[in-house]
Amino acid sequence: MNWLVELLGLVWLTVGSVAGPVTAGSGPLSTEAFGPALDRAECEASFGTVAASACTRAILSGQFSGRELARLHNTRGNELRRIGNLDGAISDYSTAVELDPRDLYARHNRAGTWRDKGEFELAIADYSEAIRLDPLFASALVSRGLIYERKQQFDLARGDFSAVIALPPKYANTYSAQDTARERLANLWGVSPD
Repeated sequence: MNWLVELLGLVWLTVGSVAGPVTAGSGPLSTEAFGPALDRAECEASFGTVAASACTRAILSGQFSGRELARLHNTRGNELRRIGNLDGAISDYSTAVELDPRDLYARHNRAGTWRDKGEFELAIADYSEAIRLDPLFASALVSRGLIYERKQQFDLARGDFSAVIALPPKYANTYSAQDTARERLANLWGVSPD
């Protein structure tokens, strides 16, 4: 995704050479106009603290709202989780969910972070809500099933794994989720769902 940052840089150079020098507050080509967009691009294209810092600048710019702002919080949450700041990640995912209650990925990411912290009931609640919002969300079903398995609630785990296998493919990761479900059913119960 660094190509996006490079592309925006080329656009900036091209616009600058055509329009002349850009100074703060000089209208639609001002650095204030491009700064948040560049920060957003860096937020989505970079990793770790670089991305988290860019996300923070974009969030604080006040230029984004609604789903765009939710996406920035979700992305920053991913980067905070990557660098081990689980509480910060949960805070960002929670903000994303508040801004866009139908955001399956922020809810799924928060559930995974709850799971990483050992807060299994909170993780199950988030996975369950994601599944309620989209019953074809296979990775949420598998993830919830794995937690049930870990908690030795085998009937619930088996139900989730079986449900995943029956799903039509909707998302790119559906096939991977179905493979995981088949493997868990075969390993735990000797079930061959094919």
